Amino acid sequence: MIIECKCQKYKFQIPGNDIIQDGKLLKCGFCDEEWFHNKLTTDSDIPLPTKNQEKRAQASVKSNKNLIVLIVLFLLIALFVGTLFNRDLVLSKYPNFVGFFESADILGEIIIQNANWVKEIIQNLFNK
Repeated sequence: MIIECKCQKYKFQIPGNDIIQDGKLLKCGFCDEEWFHNKLTTDSDIPLPTKNQEKRAQASVKSNKNLIVLIVLFLLIALFVGTLFNRDLVLSKYPNFVGFFESADILGEIIIQNANWVKEIIQNLFNK
């Protein structure tokens, strides 16, 4: 029996008795594709999951997790910015947040100073 990989670059020559009902795990020597082959797969056109399909499914789950992390991060940033823009309302209900707003003011000043410093460096580079 000759079994050919999906890439059509590698063929397996297996004696008919070696493929038992339980089947065998085969791996292509060219593309490293792995699949399980048994008598049912030779008698039917039912595709079985392959290693590449499993990798694609795992990549999809990973990309979904990354998307969720980005959404949560965006929501936290939106909450932070919303809190900063509603300082008076937040302080009227939660006076203990004074330290938070003082820290945010200091951080804002540091960011502005660094932005001005970078702006000066860029202007000096282009004025020469």
